[in-house]
Amino acid sequence: MIERIENGTAGAASVSTGYLFARDAWGRGYATEALTAVLEWARRPGIPRIVAICHADHRASARVLEKCGFRPAAAEAAHTFPNLTRGVD
Repeated sequence: MIERIENGTAGAASVSTGYLFARDAWGRGYATEALTAVLEWARRPGIPRIVAICHADHRASARVLEKCGFRPAAAEAAHTFPNLTRGVD
């Protein structure tokens, strides 16, 4: 799990966000652009904590989250990604 805290503390109420793009859209900046817009929207109502989870093998998704200000948080139970097979791009 990765979280971004806005004017609050970990453990405060949170919302989650996510994205999934077709392979031909990868590497074009769409995820960063979309997540940036979601974060701008979330700031308006004063949401203190936003949580995102990405597949452990998908470094590009983790990098998008890092660029948007997310940081690693405490691990939680394994999340299933039905659209991805471990070790496959």
